[in-house]
Amino acid sequence: MPARLPKTLRLSPRAQRFQSGVFESVYDSVLNAVSRTPLVIMLWGPRQRSHEWSHRRLEIRAELEQLGHTAFLSEQLGVPIAAVSKKGVEFLQSETADLIVAVQALYGVVGGVNHFVEYRIADAKMLLFIDEGAADQNLYARAVAEMQERYNNVDTFKPQDDGGRNLLLKKIIDKVRLMQMVKYRAIQNASRWGLRAEDHTFSSTRPQGNVQPFRYNLLELYREHRTEIDVLNDPVALFILAFVNNLHKTTLQELSSDIAIPQTGVSPKIALLERAEMLIKAGGMIEPTGFGEHFLNSLGFPAAAPTAATVSQLPLIRWDRVSAMATGAGIALATIVLLFIAALYGASVTQKQAPLQLTPDHTITLTSPAVLPRGATPTKVPNTTATPIK
Repeated sequence: MPARLPKTLRLSPRAQRFQSGVFESVYDSVLNAVSRTPLVIMLWGPRQRSHEWSHRRLEIRAELEQLGHTAFLSEQLGVPIAAVSKKGVEFLQSETADLIVAVQALYGVVGGVNHFVEYRIADAKMLLFIDEGAADQNLYARAVAEMQERYNNVDTFKPQDDGGRNLLLKKIIDKVRLMQMVKYRAIQNASRWGLRAEDHTFSSTRPQGNVQPFRYNLLELYREHRTEIDVLNDPVALFILAFVNNLHKTTLQELSSDIAIPQTGVSPKIALLERAEMLIKAGGMIEPTGFGEHFLNSLGFPAAAPTAATVSQLPLIRWDRVSAMATGAGIALATIVLLFIAALYGASVTQKQAPLQLTPDHTITLTSPAVLPRGATPTKVPNTTATPIK
């Protein structure tokens, strides 16, 4: 299965606790489930039946069967000799297999350039392994680039290299395991992927040859859900997603200090998760999307624990306090306005309803001698009486 977290990965203490306490057990469970998802594979080799190639085909078939797959040689499935020709792809009985592993010395024997351009190779469910010294490789350069971008199903090998023997086998197994992941996710997410649900029960003790090909083209499913499968096939990216989900959110700087990846760094993994719409950057923070959380839950990762209540309620308490202060200030202001209006109204009423007004009525004679100068006569001062205001 895909490599575990690389030993060169440096984790902070809390990241180590998450790795040992959560990630390893869940990821191992996923990998075990993927490994118990068998495929039906046809091996299609070069026309030259040399002793060396015949032996290598048997080696490849034995290794695939050891991994639990049902593997056949092309001649065992009745593929005519005409199939190993320039138009051979038209004769392949691809409905009898999940994948066709084609190991060839030339591109031409697996179809013309038009077959690549029209993606007939994908329709035929082919994983191509071509001699890197193929004379006609330049004719297929653009088509191969498109195939790689869409289906990631073309690779090369060196037949003359002594170490290439094991390298070719490793490349074949890696591609097959990738398609196992596709089939596993298709079964687990049939409704979300818009597929017909089927009952698949696999075990490590299943008899060989009893597995039926999958209803759907695995290469096409991979193309449609490539970013999701690539995350599942990348243990470091998956660990970052699960770790961030456990933290709820974090910054890129904090994440880089928690997970130190030599050379490549964290950013390319974040970019992969962003393309898969599983992580999002907002306000300088990195947090999982709803789809990212659903993806983790479907794999068996526990839902992240809710944040502390006091932290989430702090904004509410602050706004309640502001609201209460604003309400009190409003009441006080309204009271002052009402008192002011009442005072004005009272003053107006007092002025309009004054009961008396001083008006002259008759005179009063001052007779006190102590205040009159010598020879002066008393002065008459008008007397006042209260008369009603009219």
